[in-house]
Formats: sequence, C-alpha cells, structure tokens
Amino acid sequence: DGASATYKKRKRGAQGPLAQVNIMEWNVGGLKSESDTWSYLNHIETEWPDMHLVVLTESHLLEDDINTELSANETWEAHHLHQHDSSYTNWGGMVLLARKGMFTVRLQQEFQDYYLDAAIWEVDHDSWEHPLQLTGYYRNQPAGKNQGGAATQTRADVESTQMAALHRIGKAMNAAQGPALALGDLNIALGKLQEVWSHNPPPTCRQRISQHDPHITPSSLAHQMMAVVNTEHLMILNGRFGSGSA
Repeated sequence: DGASATYKKRKRGAQGPLAQVNIMEWNVGGLKSESDTWSYLNHIETEWPDMHLVVLTESHLLEDDINTELSANETWEAHHLHQHDSSYTNWGGMVLLARKGMFTVRLQQEFQDYYLDAAIWEVDHDSWEHPLQLTGYYRNQPAGKNQGGAATQTRADVESTQMAALHRIGKAMNAAQGPALALGDLNIALGKLQEVWSHNPPPTCRQRISQHDPHITPSSLAHQMMAVVNTEHLMILNGRFGSGSA
C-alpha cells in the first residue's frame, strides 16, 4: 500500500461556492459489461440526479479492461482502483465517479491485499478551504477462493491485517484537516455495539433507546472495529433493513 497516483488538476472556469456535496456508495457487483454499466449510471442520473460523487465497489475491472461507458462518459470522471489479477479472488476493484469539471481528485493511499480493497481519495473544489478526504472500501471474508495469495494465510492472520489497515484508515480520517468520510461494506455485523456510548467523560444527555434488535452476537471483529471507531473519534452512519438487521 502507499501513494500510487496523482490525477492532474485540469484548468477550470470560475465556480460558485459548493456548500453541500451529495455522495453515495453502491456495491454494483461488477462493471465488466458496458450495458450493465450504462444501466447503473442511468439509474443514478434518474433516481439521484443531484449526486456529485459516487463510490462503486466490486467493479471487478482489471487494469487492462476497457469500459467506454466509464472512460468516455460525458457526465462523470472515473477514478479506478483496479481489481488485482489473482487466482484467489474475483470480487475486487472500485471506481470513484466525480462530476466532470467540478473537482480535483487525487488518490492518496490504497490498500489491496488480504481480501480488502480500499482507497483514500482527496477531493477538492475551488470554493473549499480544505479538501474532502473520501475513502471507499470493501472487505471480503477470508474464505472461498482458496488458491494462493492471502488464502495461504490463516483466517486470524488475514483478519488481523485487515483490521490494521482499517485502523490506518481511521487514523487518516482523524488527522484530516477538512471533512473525512468512509463509504463501503465491511461485512462486519456491529449489532448493538454501535449504539452503546463509550465516551469519556459520558455525555450529559440521555442515551437514545433504540428498537434495533439484531439477532446476532457481535464477533471479535465487531469489537475490534468499534475500538477503531472509538479510539479515532469517528461516527457511524449505518443503514438498516428492519429492526432485526445486523
């Protein structure tokens, strides 16, 4: 991992202030098909026309893959974290879509090993005092494709390395001069851990009583993830499907 690419800042005309930026993340499960890619992009434009930045996880696009719906798109600039060409995985890759001509985007760091795909981008706008630090990630379970690479490591080794990377991301978010946001899918069920206060000293207001009642016991990874969140003073915004979801 480490710094890997810088996208040249193109000359742009004067822009008005951008006080609000709309961002979404979508696990699309593959962008090798140009017709599928068109459908995804058309759906975004139809349903969420005010989006400025979109993180698409599981692109499945290798460095040699060509998708003209992305490379020649008139609306979006596509910034890729290509899937590793590996014998043990076919789930990786990520694309950050940014409205054309609005932003300057630089890839600051990438994490691509041990069943984790993550990228930290710096997104800047002419009217902002500080850039937005935007992280996209997708964590897979260390199981399934068992041929070489990280699959030769024990599950404990893989998960330990994943959490170390996620902690580095958390530290980067905490150290950001401007706003920092991470979007994606960790495949870690946090359960009620995400609703228990761990502030020191505790807030003076009363803790919210939630109807969220997941039928799952938090795993060791869940406790480790919450330790990262609490240590680096982060906040979780977690979508749910019903009161029993993880």
